[in-house]
Amino acid sequence: MKVKALIDCVGLGYALKKGDEVDIKKELAEKLIAFNYVEKCEEVKQEGKKRKPKEKSDD
Repeated sequence: MKVKALIDCVGLGYALKKGDEVDIKKELAEKLIAFNYVEKCEEVKQEGKKRKPKEKSDD
């Protein structure tokens, strides 16, 4: 789960500085969220730009 650290915190399996965005195990993320050490990052899905196929030229 992707989370953003709200404070500096260190523990078994993680060492976060305020503002870090990291991907950690869901179980650990839920515990850190419960203690307000991190917040869940909203994943923004970007739609890929559709490219027009290049036109073939008759050279």
